[in-house]
Amino acid sequence: MTNSIAAPASPGRKLLRRFLRRKLAVFGAGILTLVFLGALFAPWLAPQNPYDLLSLSMDNSLLPPIWAEGGQAPFYLGTDVQGRDILSTILYGSRTSLIVGVSVVFLTSIIGGFVGLIAGFYGGWLDTIIMRMGDSILSFSTTLIAMLFLGLFQGSSMLLVICAISIGGWVQYARTMRSSVLVVKEEDYVTGARAIGASNFRIAIKHIVPNAFAPLFVIAAIDFGVVIMLEATLSFLGIGVPITEPSLGMMIAQGKDFIYAGLWYLILCPGIVLMSIIFSLNLLADWLSEEIDPRASK
Repeated sequence: MTNSIAAPASPGRKLLRRFLRRKLAVFGAGILTLVFLGALFAPWLAPQNPYDLLSLSMDNSLLPPIWAEGGQAPFYLGTDVQGRDILSTILYGSRTSLIVGVSVVFLTSIIGGFVGLIAGFYGGWLDTIIMRMGDSILSFSTTLIAMLFLGLFQGSSMLLVICAISIGGWVQYARTMRSSVLVVKEEDYVTGARAIGASNFRIAIKHIVPNAFAPLFVIAAIDFGVVIMLEATLSFLGIGVPITEPSLGMMIAQGKDFIYAGLWYLILCPGIVLMSIIFSLNLLADWLSEEIDPRASK
């Protein structure tokens, strides 16, 4: 009888096992998965298309949730002043928030990562100019920059909101990437690659980027929640996505006018979804930070 030696687990399996042992991270991932699936399949899951004017009726205006007196199906979470189903509007509104969040994080991480790589790799006057420009942007509030940008165009669209938030969002990625590059480029394997005549492009792509990019994942997880909250803030102020686009922030803004009338569900329901998204992202960011730097858990 021959003894077989089990093959060592792959890095992906080890990562999955460590992730499954972190109950809070799994809980956060579960909530985000539900939100993503709800947003993705909103046209099939929502009892009503809240932006199909032919399906709306003022007779259904301000109905309470189904468990309260006066509530009725299929308006399980009640309706707003226009007769739109709250649950349906949350599902469609989550799509807008997630699209803005994913788009901004993708753009800012790519732009900031590239700028930080250039600054850290080449250094000198180029590094000085880039970092001072970043410091100048950081001296202003991201919300203020976004408001000024949207005010210049005197209009609103999802693309403009994405661009407005991205203007000031790349700086933290650039600073983080630059710090990582400054450490990685002094490693022995980078020095060895230079010694055998490797080009700067090959060194950057093959050796520096794979070893310096990891901290950006933590920044992205945290920034995702910040971006969603900022989009909600802009929509709450009436300068975010247009009224034809559903948004969690817009729902809260419209519900605030009725909070003293006892219609708490107009704010509470979208507020809980918004809070759940951000809370879940923070749980995942904590787990990522400990994976990248095990000393963070000590």
